[in-house]
Amino acid sequence: EERREYEGLGFSDLKQLVKQRGYQLPKFANKESLIACLLNKGRRMRQGRGSLKSPTWRLRPQRDRPLLPLDEIDWTTALGCQKSEVGHGGVFFVKLGRGVVVLKSCADVASQLFASVIATWLGLRAPKCRLLDTHTAEFKTLYNRLKTINCPLAAHKLSRRSYVLVFEYIPGTPLKNLHSSELEKLRKEYPGDSSKTYMEHCCESMGQLCAMDALFYYDGDRLPIVSQTRGNGGNIMLMAGDYNMCAIDNGANFINCSNEVGRERAKIYFEDTANVIRSFLQRPRLVATNMEMIRRMMHRYTGWVAPDKEFLIPIQRGFITGARRILREFPDVSRFRRLHSLMATVDPPIPGISSLSLEFLATMIRVFSLALTSSSTTTTPQSKDTTATITTTTTTT
Repeated sequence: EERREYEGLGFSDLKQLVKQRGYQLPKFANKESLIACLLNKGRRMRQGRGSLKSPTWRLRPQRDRPLLPLDEIDWTTALGCQKSEVGHGGVFFVKLGRGVVVLKSCADVASQLFASVIATWLGLRAPKCRLLDTHTAEFKTLYNRLKTINCPLAAHKLSRRSYVLVFEYIPGTPLKNLHSSELEKLRKEYPGDSSKTYMEHCCESMGQLCAMDALFYYDGDRLPIVSQTRGNGGNIMLMAGDYNMCAIDNGANFINCSNEVGRERAKIYFEDTANVIRSFLQRPRLVATNMEMIRRMMHRYTGWVAPDKEFLIPIQRGFITGARRILREFPDVSRFRRLHSLMATVDPPIPGISSLSLEFLATMIRVFSLALTSSSTTTTPQSKDTTATITTTTTTT
């Protein structure tokens, strides 16, 4: 009798009824499969001789925990997989017996791996990561398991390239998803005996991250201090519990200076970076003009007006701290070169390795050094000398 009632409905009505009852739509939806779904109250039908397929797993950002270490993963324990809803290429969250890992397949593997390693060298919190060769037995185990748990899309997309990046899962909330009430809470509460609020600690860490992004011509995809784009607050995570900042989706971009157009772009970028550093040093208690783009970005995401003292100025302080730390850790490009050489020995070659420009990094280190040493309240002639030196360095590059 129930079947006859459903058979009297049209396809659209059946589909709407399935959604209203909270059941998952069949993979191949037609009238018969929708009726079967309703009769079975959403339970999946048996597939051949096997057991029931696993139920759909959904990520719980505040409750799921990372699986570590990343080099000892038993892929046969995978229980579910979910694709991220944001991002250009997206990532896959894979639930295993003891935690969650993040998988990403992209064309710029070398850029992301390079930037993630440098971030840890600079003392910034970034997800641990490793390479997984898609030609190995380990990946074949992962591939087969994803198909077994009804995740063929993930299996297909991850197998299209020679490498997959395996990232540590970071439980927390992206900066752009914070509610204004949460931001106000961070603004007023103090961690332990610290004289700085949670927000000041977090913003100083974000400022140090911005200095690294400026070094890599990447701040347009995070906090746009130099590039002055719309920015992307989704690539900064505030970790659950302690609100520590973690940089996700890191990358290293470089301007191609092999032609006149590229050299002109690079010259403008070098000068803009030097001007940002000088403005932060010369007026440390005032918000620089470039910081207004971050205020707009935060208002666009959350409706919250970022305050000068507790939010923007700590980012400026952190930027200068980060720039000085970069010069301490990398007085020249020798450490960059060793990392690049190590990555270049991997076989098959890591995609994007040829786009990593040590010459661009050498010039950026020079820009940081000149801007930090030539900045004082009465250094207009020195600023002109700095610009001239940057122009000369750009031409050499």
